[in-house]
Amino acid sequence: MADILGNGKYDILNEIIERIHKDCVRMDEEEKKYLVSKFTKVLENFIEKMRDCDSTFNQIFCEIGYTGSFYDGVRVGEATEFDLNLILKPKLKMLPDKKQCDRGFVKIKIIDAADCVKPINDWIVGGFLNPANMKKWLEGVITKTLNKISNTLDDCQLKLVKSGPAMTLKVTFYSPPRKEISIDLVPVIEFPGTMWPPIPEKPKKLLNKGHGQPWFAVPKEDTAWRMSFHLQERYILLDLKYLKYTLRLLKKVRDELQITKVASYYIKTLFLWEVEYNRDYRAVWSATGRGRLFMHMLVRFREALRERRIPFFLGKRNEFDWSPERSLYPK
Repeated sequence: MADILGNGKYDILNEIIERIHKDCVRMDEEEKKYLVSKFTKVLENFIEKMRDCDSTFNQIFCEIGYTGSFYDGVRVGEATEFDLNLILKPKLKMLPDKKQCDRGFVKIKIIDAADCVKPINDWIVGGFLNPANMKKWLEGVITKTLNKISNTLDDCQLKLVKSGPAMTLKVTFYSPPRKEISIDLVPVIEFPGTMWPPIPEKPKKLLNKGHGQPWFAVPKEDTAWRMSFHLQERYILLDLKYLKYTLRLLKKVRDELQITKVASYYIKTLFLWEVEYNRDYRAVWSATGRGRLFMHMLVRFREALRERRIPFFLGKRNEFDWSPERSLYPK
């Protein structure tokens, strides 16, 4: 692999890759600006409508967490898909519990629910916070809000579609251009960085400013929550000149080859591991030619597909694998 990064013959690809990135990968800036402006207005107004519709949501909703490919700066194509965490803070004393959980998952143990009232106390089953019950409640809040506004807001039509832990809000513009935007709304519970779950910690230098940042529990199964570390991952990939550039190209390769089983997060995980592998990662991603970097990661991607495994980044390297039959990460 080192031979590729050190091999000047791949520099001939630099101009070709730049042309492909410009013509086929990079977003149109004017369209992106318009779509994001429209999306932001609809989102802010819809959250306020949810607050008005449900007193519990108004009480425990803290803020929006901006996640996913668009906010990581690696979205390919149009700015029409957005991933958002609805960060909820119920008045409960909670601890992450790894007992009887698959790798990458936790249960949330309730320590004190003295201030708990309906419907929050309905989320507690056997001393643990039940993700299915919380999702069902939030779905009810969204549905009630949509009914109250007659599925129309800010000259847009809104429709709810359920997919995995996310509830997708489909937003269609009435006025030209008649685009459809997908907004994935995922309820999450925030834990402080001081309450780190029982998994291996990464070195402080690697985590950059992500060390000490909060992490999140995402409702996944009937009793378990998936651990999410998108803030830590974002800081790891921060200010690495050609990393996101190369990541976008690799996602384009996946799309063109129709490798549908490989979610965007799997590809991002390859790059996270690559940063950890290389002690001089800042120099590599800032000074190495784009052709060399692309070919290097293309080979990494090919190896992962052949081996049918991509280790979970916040675990041990051989601890947590991906395979097409068992999708560990939602899109």
